[in-house]
Amino acid sequence: MAQLDIAAFIQKYENTIEYLFGFWDPMYGMPDGGPLAGFKFLNTGKSQVTGFDISLNGGGKIGKNFSFVTMVGYNYINPITLEPDKVFAEDYNPFNPTQYSFRNTSQDTLTNVLKYRFKHTFKADVELNLYGFSVGYTIKYFSKMENLDKAISDFEFLTQNTGGSMQAIYFSDFYAENNVGNFIHDLRVSYAFGKKD
Repeated sequence: MAQLDIAAFIQKYENTIEYLFGFWDPMYGMPDGGPLAGFKFLNTGKSQVTGFDISLNGGGKIGKNFSFVTMVGYNYINPITLEPDKVFAEDYNPFNPTQYSFRNTSQDTLTNVLKYRFKHTFKADVELNLYGFSVGYTIKYFSKMENLDKAISDFEFLTQNTGGSMQAIYFSDFYAENNVGNFIHDLRVSYAFGKKD
């Protein structure tokens, strides 16, 4: 038995919500009324996700007591903003507020790919069953993360140029060397008590 499924899709969003770091409202109770730094959910404008998905499912039985089930799947997405220059927020600065857009808050300013997305995902699973015992193995692959908040590299620059008042953060080199995708492996073993064939 086998089943092949192929699907293409397109999704459009009017108000994409993203989690953005900035200096927002004044801190409650602060004597100097300093701004509160942190992350905030914001509507960042229109976006679009296109892609396709392929999956192959199968299984079979050999003899009375042995059976197997398999699954292989691949997914591709291209998640992009449709309004990269739209100003969707301003920080708390009464004299010269910073205007935030997708382009000036992203590390990748060329492709318009939304932050923290994986374009390629692969999954395969096989399970063998014999006399009530089952052994299964799953492997998953997620491609590199395409885009991050620019605030991360800004923090790195800030902490490395404060004259020792803050612990220096070194992230960009690690990210560049290790952002090559990830494999996740799972192994499972089970037994069905009282099962009668």
